[in-house]
Amino acid sequence: MKKENCLAYSQMKEHDSNLYGYAPAYDGEGIEELVYSYYLFGSYYVYEHGAKEKDYIDYCDKLKSCGFELYSSNSSNGNSFATYFDGENIVNVSYISYRDVDKYIVRDVSYVLISVDSVRNSLLPCKAEKFEAVTDVKVSLVGFTGLVIRMLDGRFIVIDSGMDKENIFNALTEQNVLGGKPVVAAWLFSHAHGDHFNGFYYTLEDHADEIEIQTIVHNFPGESLYMPNKNYMEGVPNIEGEWMGRRNIKMDNYIKEKMPSCRYTIAHAGQIFEYAGVKIEVLQTSENLYKKQMFDSNMSSVVYMLTMPDGKLLALGDAVDQASKIIRKIHGKALKCDAVVLAHHGYNGGDEEMYFDADARVAIWPLPVEEIVNKSLAGNFTNHFDYHSVKYNFIRSKDDPAMVLYHGMSAEEIERFVPKFEVRHYDDVCYESRKNPKHYITEAQAAEGYGDAPRYYGRGEETETFVINPEDKTYEITVSGVTRYEYDYYWNSFKRDGYVRMEESADGDNRYVTFADLLNEVHLSFVDGVITAKVGPAGKNVLDLDTMTVKGGKREISE
Repeated sequence: MKKENCLAYSQMKEHDSNLYGYAPAYDGEGIEELVYSYYLFGSYYVYEHGAKEKDYIDYCDKLKSCGFELYSSNSSNGNSFATYFDGENIVNVSYISYRDVDKYIVRDVSYVLISVDSVRNSLLPCKAEKFEAVTDVKVSLVGFTGLVIRMLDGRFIVIDSGMDKENIFNALTEQNVLGGKPVVAAWLFSHAHGDHFNGFYYTLEDHADEIEIQTIVHNFPGESLYMPNKNYMEGVPNIEGEWMGRRNIKMDNYIKEKMPSCRYTIAHAGQIFEYAGVKIEVLQTSENLYKKQMFDSNMSSVVYMLTMPDGKLLALGDAVDQASKIIRKIHGKALKCDAVVLAHHGYNGGDEEMYFDADARVAIWPLPVEEIVNKSLAGNFTNHFDYHSVKYNFIRSKDDPAMVLYHGMSAEEIERFVPKFEVRHYDDVCYESRKNPKHYITEAQAAEGYGDAPRYYGRGEETETFVINPEDKTYEITVSGVTRYEYDYYWNSFKRDGYVRMEESADGDNRYVTFADLLNEVHLSFVDGVITAKVGPAGKNVLDLDTMTVKGGKREISE
């Protein structure tokens, strides 16, 4: 394959081409954008914005005609992923398509993403091999953010590592059933923040001769992919980008010095790693954020789904709001799992709709119970996770070195293990009713053209719902004696149900907003502890169907 006939050759030739892998040129529709993502490992990726599924299929066929073999393929919620290999180059191809609803605009997003790695720098994902089962699968939350998974063959998977010096090593040695050195088949990282990987460095510093690490899996973007922080001024270095970018170099130096036989695998969405009783699917990396630069380094989190004999575990890292919105839009109900590790420790990470799609029985909080209680994180609107929505919350007490989760453990065992805690929350908010909301109008009224709105659930005295103008098919809902938290939660339910925020204003503590979708218009207010929603059908001039923006004068709902 001649290099001049390869993907993004005109841009690639300006760099040290010997560092990079190669793939055939892309011939389909779309606007091409080259991104150098991992300078240290000579990896890059190319967006073909606006490409269609046929373009993805045609490019996969071209890879095969150029001598590449299909190594693995995967699909999720109508999106497709494939990995090809020709002996020297690893090419990951994705087709992504979803509808993006964001404030004032609705757009159809579609693109082909082509990620290229050289085998000099990256291994292929591990495929399932024969093994002898010698133990059961066991999952432990260790050292704040580290997940230690003992597999059926006695080896381990580790995800992140927390910040403590001994917890990871102690968990590996205490759970080791093989004798000799504990063997970590793969150590996976979500992102390059110290509270997720400092424990890894401490482990290598003190115990490199006492454990074996076979593979490192991560996707740490290079410095240029991080946007300057909000205090950035012209001429001042991009501090966060430099800081995050240095983590690649630091990790590489540690590996070469402490464990030279260990190899890397650069993670890409759609890849599957299969081990003894544990399958790991990469759901998302920073490449899937569509925009090439991140305004928050937490957005770089790799998201993993682990499938084990007793259930599925979704590990979100610190995938903050924008990143979790993208994962929900790409995967939808395919996020369904048995247990979820809360994004960003349960602070403010994750998108509420993502948690609805995950529909987990168990939530794992990477925080000690004291912090959850002191900061009132359970039941707090800002973390987007309602702890009523799961049957069990696994929470570390202050003195626990590790939290152990058996997916198949009985309810009695779970109750005995989980620390009891008291938090400020709203008992009247029913998760099941919000998950399958009832509506104010009947099916007959809907057929007649009445407006609709999400049902209010929470504290407060709700007045009777009544029609105030039968000709306009409008009505008003009033709820008194409520808190700002209740208003915020009700406000968020409109976003969850696909309404577009048309306009919003504030007057002191009072709030006013207009929501609309293609059929309905709602004027929502919060004034002196009273929520009022005036609901009616959308007027012809409310929305432009293509852009979901205001097209003409808005029709006021009559008083």
